[in-house]
Amino acid sequence: MLGDRAIVFAVNIGCYVRHPILLFRFRQRHGRWPWPANPADYWSKVLWRKLFDRNPTFTRLSDKLQYKAWIASSYPNVRTAAVLWTGTSAGEIPVDDFVGLPTVLKSNHGSQHSLHLENLSTADSQTIRRTAERWLNHAFGKTYGEWGYYDIHRKLFVEAKIVAPSNADVMDCNCFCAMGQVVQSRIIVGMKTPDSRAAFFDREGRRLAGKSIWKTGSDTPLPDDFEVPRAFFKAASAAERISHDMDFVRLDFLIVGEDVYALECTWYPGAGYVRYSDPALPKTLNDSWDIRRSWFMTTTSHRLTETYKSALRRCL
Repeated sequence: MLGDRAIVFAVNIGCYVRHPILLFRFRQRHGRWPWPANPADYWSKVLWRKLFDRNPTFTRLSDKLQYKAWIASSYPNVRTAAVLWTGTSAGEIPVDDFVGLPTVLKSNHGSQHSLHLENLSTADSQTIRRTAERWLNHAFGKTYGEWGYYDIHRKLFVEAKIVAPSNADVMDCNCFCAMGQVVQSRIIVGMKTPDSRAAFFDREGRRLAGKSIWKTGSDTPLPDDFEVPRAFFKAASAAERISHDMDFVRLDFLIVGEDVYALECTWYPGAGYVRYSDPALPKTLNDSWDIRRSWFMTTTSHRLTETYKSALRRCL
């Protein structure tokens, strides 16, 4: 064991030499220096994934268009929003065809890149194209070391907005999954609006204590009497099928009445910087995430890397 600890310690020193800014950001957010080569909690595992696990699936499925195509091919019973146009240049966007209609312009390589076109007109064409050009020029993921986004071939696309029938409940559902098991889910009503409300639930739809704490504030909780809709269990079942061979992933869905739509998958939830008011929430994520089942730990590497992996297995 002493030899294993020495190997892991040496790898930790290497992490500090090669990635000082990432480790400093971890220190700023969590108030402690990480031990990145031997992660012992949920946040450290997200950091470990950034530093070590170069699973090619991360890049393939972080691409929103490839994720949609994969879902359509592998899970045809899971709905996604229809893609109406794709392109690689902001100047190519057929603005006249989509403004004033229930459509959304997005990029395929980053979060928070979406523009609802239904309330815009051709007079907004320059603004639309400038926004899209800014997305294309944005190297998403670089700031926080989310390397899975780095090599995505950047594209723009327009998809049909998912329009809810009258009186239908609409909510976002983030399913945190490990090897085909939904560990816990976060349901958000009114996402990206001033009235946004959120809460955590277990696989059976029971309310969990605690809330997310972001850099800009914390979740406003859903009402105490909120009950998950029946479609929540449909989303959870889809998440379990999709994640059956993934050591850890967050799968996002939109629940519209009785219908469920797959949105995207996230390998680095909140970039590993979201904290929680109840320590039971990250503990459950940590207990369920076995990094020994990760791509990095289950594929063959060169001799020095294999030495580290062998030592890490014995230390975990």
